Amino acid sequence: MGNSNSQATTDLPVSNFYLACRSGDVDTVKQMLPKMKLKEINRIESNGSTALHSAAWYGHFEIVELLLKCGCSTITINKYGKTAAQECEDGRIRQLIQSSSAVLDNDEEINDHAPTSKWNQIYENIDDHDKSVVATKIMKLRLRTYLTNQFKINEVSRTDHIRKIVLQTIDESHREYNKALNVLENFGKTKDPEHLIYLHTIESPFYQYIARNQDEVFYMELFIGLTVFQKRFFSGRTYRGAGLSKVDIDFYLWSWHHRTNFIEIRTIISTSASRQVAKIFIPSSRPGDDGIRTLFIYNFSDQCATAIELSPSSNRQLPSLSKYPDEEEILIIPGTFFEVTSIKKSSLSDDSSDFTIIELKNIPVSREILLKTINELQ
Repeated sequence: MGNSNSQATTDLPVSNFYLACRSGDVDTVKQMLPKMKLKEINRIESNGSTALHSAAWYGHFEIVELLLKCGCSTITINKYGKTAAQECEDGRIRQLIQSSSAVLDNDEEINDHAPTSKWNQIYENIDDHDKSVVATKIMKLRLRTYLTNQFKINEVSRTDHIRKIVLQTIDESHREYNKALNVLENFGKTKDPEHLIYLHTIESPFYQYIARNQDEVFYMELFIGLTVFQKRFFSGRTYRGAGLSKVDIDFYLWSWHHRTNFIEIRTIISTSASRQVAKIFIPSSRPGDDGIRTLFIYNFSDQCATAIELSPSSNRQLPSLSKYPDEEEILIIPGTFFEVTSIKKSSLSDDSSDFTIIELKNIPVSREILLKTINELQ
């Protein structure tokens, strides 16, 4: 018996992958997984079970964990009409499977074509090169292009470009008009990107314009000056609450299921070092609402130059750059790269409400290489 995703293969012997999962051969499973498609991982064998059923039944916790991280189906039923969690006698493994149930368990909906998103860029990295090296090359090329194109022949033209946006988007009658002009004037004098951060945090149509149009000049001017924020570079875990459409979710699901790829943030996003603060921004569930309530978790194993602590909790001597310091805001700017490591539903053991959790791991970019590129071209 099988579900609508898969069909039992009654005439074929069980696969080597299934045998490795059944016997607890962790090394073989680790070698095989990166080369397998999701349909192969979820295959119902001739004996009527999947590799997950077998690993769970025989109590191989590490293998179950590896399969779940690759997004294997947790709802596929075997010939006895049971899921892997229902078959499993090990309570720890059963809980692991139940808490790792993916938002989407229908692998037929995950195709081979990378989806597009206005807010993120996917890099497929088919040859599975070192993601950090590739990300550094991407940003080095972008910097070279930026610093040599028509906008960037001199610093005056770059500042003028931002000034024009301010004048076009903020009416003279707006309460923040004079403040925005003063901040921009200070940036023109000092080239201190802290002024750009402040300009972006002012509640005005300028902020909305930058978010909607993803203005390259503004982003790259901020990126070029990031060394100013060295004491604010963030490491650790930060969170963001959001409401996503199914198309948005499918973007992250594709990235999760295609393990060699990685994504780049293409707009400025505000996150919080506090999970509880981030959860406040998850929209309330309403009848008939198709929005998917989502909590993002961003993991930074090393200090990241493009993740900036506006209200540093570890260094109280630094002033807050946020209007709301209690929100423990971490600003993530374009040029920050991630791989999706997990997509699952929240469990009652984690949270009291039901939402989707998308977890991402930062891919570091070489600051030394980028700084050298900037110095060479300016």
